[in-house]
Amino acid sequence: MPTTSFNSRTYSRKSVKRKSESIKQSTPESKRRKFDQDPEQEDSTDVEEDPPPPRPQPPRDLSQIFEAVTSSTPSSPEKSPGKLAKRMLSRSRTESSIASGSGSGGGSKNSSTSSILSRTPSLPNTFKPPNPPPPSPTKPAEAKQSPMPRPKMTGRTYAGSSRSFLVPIPVNPASLEQLQEELDDEFASRESYTSLRTRWGVDESEDDPYAYGSPTRSGSNVSTPNGSPSKRGKGKGKARPEPVPLANGMMNPLKSITELRNQGESRRFLDEVGYLWEGLDKSGGLGLRRASALEITTKLCESEFARKAKAADFIGPTWDLLRTAGGGQGEDRASPSLFFKWLYLTSQQIMDILLAFFATLVSRDPASFSDLAQRPSSSLTSTLFSLLETSSPSTDPLTCISDAAQLRKLGFSKKDQYLLTTIHTAISNASLFPDSTGLSTSLLASHCLTSLPSSVLAPTSTNMKALMSTLRSHLSPLLASPMSTFIVTSLYNDPHIAFLHIHNALSLLDTYLLAGWAPQLEDDIPANQQELEDARDTWLSEGLFALGVYMEAVNSGRNGGTERENDKTRECSLVTLRLLVGLTHSDPVWCARLTKDALCFGFIIRAILRGHSTRLGKVKEEPEANGKVKQEQSAGPRNGNGNGRAHGKQNGKRSVKVEEDSDEESDGAAKTDGAEEALDTLCLALGLLTNLVQVDDQVKNTLRETYISPHCTLPKCLTACKCTHQITALEALARVYRELLPTPPLANVKRESSPEPTDPSILLAAEESQLLLSHLSLLFGLLMLDNAENQATLLALLPLPAAPCKYRGDSAKVDVLVAQAREFVYIYAGAEDGDAAKEGESVKTVLRFLEALRER
Repeated sequence: MPTTSFNSRTYSRKSVKRKSESIKQSTPESKRRKFDQDPEQEDSTDVEEDPPPPRPQPPRDLSQIFEAVTSSTPSSPEKSPGKLAKRMLSRSRTESSIASGSGSGGGSKNSSTSSILSRTPSLPNTFKPPNPPPPSPTKPAEAKQSPMPRPKMTGRTYAGSSRSFLVPIPVNPASLEQLQEELDDEFASRESYTSLRTRWGVDESEDDPYAYGSPTRSGSNVSTPNGSPSKRGKGKGKARPEPVPLANGMMNPLKSITELRNQGESRRFLDEVGYLWEGLDKSGGLGLRRASALEITTKLCESEFARKAKAADFIGPTWDLLRTAGGGQGEDRASPSLFFKWLYLTSQQIMDILLAFFATLVSRDPASFSDLAQRPSSSLTSTLFSLLETSSPSTDPLTCISDAAQLRKLGFSKKDQYLLTTIHTAISNASLFPDSTGLSTSLLASHCLTSLPSSVLAPTSTNMKALMSTLRSHLSPLLASPMSTFIVTSLYNDPHIAFLHIHNALSLLDTYLLAGWAPQLEDDIPANQQELEDARDTWLSEGLFALGVYMEAVNSGRNGGTERENDKTRECSLVTLRLLVGLTHSDPVWCARLTKDALCFGFIIRAILRGHSTRLGKVKEEPEANGKVKQEQSAGPRNGNGNGRAHGKQNGKRSVKVEEDSDEESDGAAKTDGAEEALDTLCLALGLLTNLVQVDDQVKNTLRETYISPHCTLPKCLTACKCTHQITALEALARVYRELLPTPPLANVKRESSPEPTDPSILLAAEESQLLLSHLSLLFGLLMLDNAENQATLLALLPLPAAPCKYRGDSAKVDVLVAQAREFVYIYAGAEDGDAAKEGESVKTVLRFLEALRER
């Protein structure tokens, strides 16, 4: 049975003797020695068969051992620390180990042993290889003469052949060096990931102004300034553009959505607001849901929070959670128990207010609001229309916020009243509406609906019913008492007429009449038509005229209102006229309904006079501000000072001074907007009057018998003018016509030539005046058609032409009307069918009548 011995790693005499004997007694059947195995590891076999113990021999003389160690040190210059450091550094590369390993001898035991001893400097070098080969500096030359056999290596080293896969191992050392240089060049030519990200703009913002520019090249040859220093630059990367210089103390914290998402701020933002979403869960308490909704709307008033919410897609899920939390339920308000009816209704009203407030805040960004409306699960438009239907001025908590008694009647506790006050303050601080605007849930809902594209509004019967219901409830105070009494009392007591909400509702109705909503379903068309007819026969026609007259009273009696408030009232008057024009277009029923109202013709004539006077004042201001006019000196005698001013005053000539161009663009823009608004008012009023005259012949006589004061602005005269200086409606129209005619130039006034060929404002004003003259000529033809009394009255009021004409007297006046009325014939020249063709035929009929009247 073989014995098992455990050899200790010592350097005693027996171990040295055993090594020498094992070397002498090596046979071909013994195991092949590994190339990189240490001498110590040859005897480190744990279990092996020991040969029979050798016979004792005399001790070996070891007196020369230190001389051998000393003599081996100078004879091996290749074992210098520099080469050792170079070899250790070369192990960091995979392919370089091949070149370093092939530089040794032909795989002999002596060379391998010496290499092993050189890698264990911590142990004493007690073994001297027999006859070490002298170092030869001409090793590459010898390698070329006799090709070196491939070494037989079976051991696995850190950087040996087992790790350099896919790389062929040549035999010639020169080719190895060439291969190493090629690999180094290929490795160095690869660009770093930093360079590639910089080149393709992975980390750049989508809205960065320099992302699509032409950044300058880097001054050095490196591929990127942030590249690794070990990779020699052969790439063609581009340097980053320089940041935009900002003024001292200024910052630019705005970031795009891509930057926010890349930096993970969206995820952090959703983690921060996660507790708000949890608070909106329908399984939670009512107080928790209302508090979470209030905090969301309050935070959304901040621009930074709104920007992060948009980047993190916070809007859509929050809207869905607010809906499930109880907001905008509409008809699902029925409580299963009558005992909790008031509590249920009050809680639902507060959630409706918070839901409408959230939608109004989102509507400040049209893109986000449009995306929210187009989500299939949002039901945004139907929810907003349901809020219009369920909220009325008498039961809206926001409208009654200052009346604690009314809130108690509606069922709101003190805690609810405090919450409503907080919500009202938050809406006011958001600056969504003018300061003096009365807030209401219906105002928030209508504001959101007008902010949406009209193409996403569904013309269902439910939506149309909700729109007409809210419009009637807000116009009912104007119809509750006679208009004259209401106007007088409203000057002292504010009736809380929601102008802005009424303007939004009328704009929605006007868009529907112009077919601006989504296509109607066949089942909804008769229901919507019936809803409009019922409103026409009961309250809509009277309500529109009452609203228009009340807007006149507010505009004429308001002195302390802000410009923003005055603009809103004028816009409300404008949309009222536009809606009346749309309703009376080719509709005899609507025209007959309007002409029966006592306020009809006075309201229309005042609108024509008001629009004309406002536009005329704006048009006269522009030439004085843009042109340069000089008073020509007369040859008459001068005064004592020799400047001729007294002579100018005596002749009634005003001195015209040169005006410099104004640099204030805001004033010019305000004047332009005022002129355009006045022109719209004038055109709409003329169009409404033309629709009535064209359909009902009785209107021709009514206008001749209607009296009005052109300069009266008293609110009490809006319903029935009692002024002494009154004129008929026909005379008022003729006065507007005379003022629109171009005035001939004066003989003693000349204008200096401007650098520009023609002032655009003057040219535009002339074109507008020509269009208005054409419209008035057509209206005069309609009034004189088949009405001899109107013919005599108008021909007496119209002026003679200033230019020479082949006709005389009234025929010359009619000839001017014919020339001006032909402008409308050109407008309808290309119409072949439909309403335009019918209108074109009516215009041609009037033109033929005027031509026949001219020849009489």
